[in-house]
Amino acid sequence: GSSAGSSKVLDNIASALGSYLPTQLSDIIKNQAITVLFQPIIDMRNDDVIGHESLVRGPAGTPLEFPDALFQTARTNNQTLDLDILCMKRVLAASQEFHKGMKLFMNIFPETLLEEKRFHAEILADERAKDVDIIIEVAGSSRSNDAGNLYKTLSRLKERGLKICLDAQVALEGNGLRLLPELKPDYIKLNMMQYKEMFNDFQKQDEFFRTVQLVRHSGSEVICTKLESRADSFLAMRAGVALGQGFLFARPAMVPQKIAQ
Repeated sequence: GSSAGSSKVLDNIASALGSYLPTQLSDIIKNQAITVLFQPIIDMRNDDVIGHESLVRGPAGTPLEFPDALFQTARTNNQTLDLDILCMKRVLAASQEFHKGMKLFMNIFPETLLEEKRFHAEILADERAKDVDIIIEVAGSSRSNDAGNLYKTLSRLKERGLKICLDAQVALEGNGLRLLPELKPDYIKLNMMQYKEMFNDFQKQDEFFRTVQLVRHSGSEVICTKLESRADSFLAMRAGVALGQGFLFARPAMVPQKIAQ
């Protein structure tokens, strides 16, 4: 029960997990043990579903169930590319339930995008990719700092007719902000946790409205994510934002929701 004893126990657990997780990850990739979930993106003006973001999970009840642990383990063991390709293939298979014209926001790590040949051969050349309107959503990664090569790759993908979605933290800071006018991503996502309950905070409201104007000035469309309250969604619409995503509308689920009629 001493602090020294607890520390040793934690060290032993960490050591055991460190040797166990790479093996479990290899088994997940080998057995394609990935579950795909979808969370709808809503046109808040009429509550229509315009598309879905694809989300992945590892085996339920294991340390690698959730994507942060899953991809951090992959990165540590140089398996990010293999895991990301597997996840996208599983997403394409699951997206066959989509209605024609439905947008699929597919999370892709920069490491994968920078491996253009494999990405083209295994994902873009897949016949199932032609059945949905794919939007490439760049997932967070240490390699996102490699802005020059990443943005060149994204520009080439846009030239091929693919749409791009970036997180505001990547797009509106540092090199991302400098390259934004050239890339002109189709969508930029704003995490509303940063502006949560802004209806009670005029400083948050001012910052939010200024950020929305900056995004719109760049030629991109704003998507407010992680929305949890109607009040914040109304303020977002007052700022000219049409698209929203979050628990306010729906939690991630295995079956994509249909477009409202």
